[in-house]
Amino acid sequence: MEAWKKHANPTPPMCDDEWQFVVPSLTLMRLDAPQREHDLRDMFDALRWMARAGAGWRLLPHNFPPWEVRLRTAAYLATLSAVRYNPMLRAFYERLRAANKPVKVARCVAARKLLHLA
Repeated sequence: MEAWKKHANPTPPMCDDEWQFVVPSLTLMRLDAPQREHDLRDMFDALRWMARAGAGWRLLPHNFPPWEVRLRTAAYLATLSAVRYNPMLRAFYERLRAANKPVKVARCVAARKLLHLA
């Protein structure tokens, strides 16, 4: 059984092209780093599920990595990298800042945009 099918209310899995678009923004440490407990792709799928379902952190289905593994931090850190190196997200972030949105608000909105792009 494919990993994504075991999740409650699954979102379709990302194709490899989508994953290659997102993974440079997520890999602030090596994919095989010893402190990484959960598969990075599973964590990102959990974030995608939350964004698409409109669910809160604690409503994450049990088959995803637990919400306590700092999914929010992973999304925020990925956004810091993405708004720096991804031209589309950089332009989106700069439009938010030009509209006088606070830095943290602009980064959170950009994080959600990154999840919806994947």
